[in-house]
Order: sequence, then C-alpha cells, then structure tokens
Amino acid sequence: LVAGGGNVAAPTFAATASTEIYDPATNAWTSAAPMSLPRALHTATLLNDGEVLVAGGATAYTGSLGTVTASAEIYDPRSNAWHAAAPMSAARYVGSAAALANGQVLVAGGWAFTTDFDPSLATSEIYDPASGTFTPTGSLTLGRYGQTATLLRDGRVLVVGGTATTGDQATAELYDP
Repeated sequence: LVAGGGNVAAPTFAATASTEIYDPATNAWTSAAPMSLPRALHTATLLNDGEVLVAGGATAYTGSLGTVTASAEIYDPRSNAWHAAAPMSAARYVGSAAALANGQVLVAGGWAFTTDFDPSLATSEIYDPASGTFTPTGSLTLGRYGQTATLLRDGRVLVVGGTATTGDQATAELYDP
C-alpha cells in the first residue's frame, strides 16, 4: 500500500489522498480507495490483522509554514475502505512509527511545523488497535524528526538519527515498552 504524498520541494504544497496497492505476483499497481484526508510525510504501519494505520502528516504548506494533522485513519484491505481512528495527542509530520511485539504501535518524534523555527517533538504515543486510541508514553531524550524507529528482537524500539533544533543527529536511543 502506498498512500498519499506530495511535492514537498515546491514553495506551495498540496498533499494527495490517493492510494495504490502493488501486487508482486503480477508486478502491477492497482488504485485503492483514497484516504479521507490528503497527507504527506505521515507514518504508515502494518497492524497484526492486516490493516494499515496512517497517522499524522502535512496536509499543506506555503513558504515556511505548514498545516500538520494529528488525525489518524486505518485502511482495511479486505473491504478497500478507510475508517477513522482517534487522533494523536500531538499534530506531527516526519515522525517515525514501529509496530510493537504486542500489536500496538509506537509513534515518536516529528515536527509540528507551526512556526518558522519550530523545535522538533520529543513526545511519543502508543496506538492500541483494541481501543482505537492513542495514549502518550515516554518521551524521547531529544526532540527529533526524520528519524527511524526499528523494533528489536527483545521488544524494544531503536530510534536513530533524524534532525533536531541543533542539527542532524548521529545519535540513537531505545524505547522500552
């Protein structure tokens, strides 16, 4: 599933809600139902039941100010339909997400993009598919955006790199659920 996107290099930007699904057996792309909200630079995470959680993202921006969302939605490939999830506690884009061993999803960091020099976010939250809600959890030690989040075999999540208000980062930290 490829969902959303946009030309982030342009001085004015509009995201898309379009989605497509790639089938490796046929080496072909097929259009899928559009998201309810156009977005780019969001997270997309495969859930244990085969659905996909899409959270946050930029919906538009002009110059150096943007519109960022806290909304989340879920794609169900069985019905080719999207349904709303509860919003995150913070609007963010260019954050990272990782599915946890228990089926929940960690969403960490990102950027709120509400001022010309807006510091990156250190906040993190957990999405629980059973309740369909996000709950704040431990914060990163350093606010960052554009980082990676990788589930390790022991159940912890390794967060690496990204950019902070002090510049690009060559640091890493661990989240322990």
